[in-house]
Amino acid sequence: MKIIVNNDCYVQVRDILFLAKIYNSKVFMNKYLELINNGKVDVDFIKVTSNKLKEALENGAIINFDDFRDSSITALGSYLVTMYTGVCNNDKEKVYVEHKADAIRDIIAFKNGKLPYAIPLIPNGKERYEDSNLKVVCESTIFDNYYVIKMVDGNKINNISYQDFINSVIDKIKEKRGSIIKGRIIDKGDYLVLCLEEEIVKKESYFKRFKKVFKKET
Repeated sequence: MKIIVNNDCYVQVRDILFLAKIYNSKVFMNKYLELINNGKVDVDFIKVTSNKLKEALENGAIINFDDFRDSSITALGSYLVTMYTGVCNNDKEKVYVEHKADAIRDIIAFKNGKLPYAIPLIPNGKERYEDSNLKVVCESTIFDNYYVIKMVDGNKINNISYQDFINSVIDKIKEKRGSIIKGRIIDKGDYLVLCLEEEIVKKESYFKRFKKVFKKET
């Protein structure tokens, strides 16, 4: 599957192999082999830089994650069944449908929390907090409440304590949203992930408020 963020496109390595097969393209096949030789695996996402690959990804053969991320599991299941309905005996069409169906199955697994690989936390450019002294930046991602904290120069994050910076980021987000927020940090080695949770403040019932006022006045 592919993920499109602003003008950037990210695609899974296995999709490059798929495109190499359907287009009989040595260029795409060589790109696939290059990625595999550099330690990538089929389910990894890579940023697309080749114009030829970008054009190939516009033909609709590769599922766009964003088109289905908000769909319910029931809707995804129905779509999956519909994909197989009316498929003719054309071998090429069957290959297209099966490849797209595999991506839909992965999105269903993702929504069930059972996807065996991670969908990347790609920054979406909506929020960005930077500390020029620490040379560290915190950016919002394609997933709500998940932020990536990394070095501005792209190097591996070091052992400096970023707690003050993280606290300041959380305070800014609290002020922006006007809600109570708790933060949790996940260390990914090269970068940190800031996960936010909004606390639900339970409103007191009218009876409880009345009792408090009554007790105060008496």
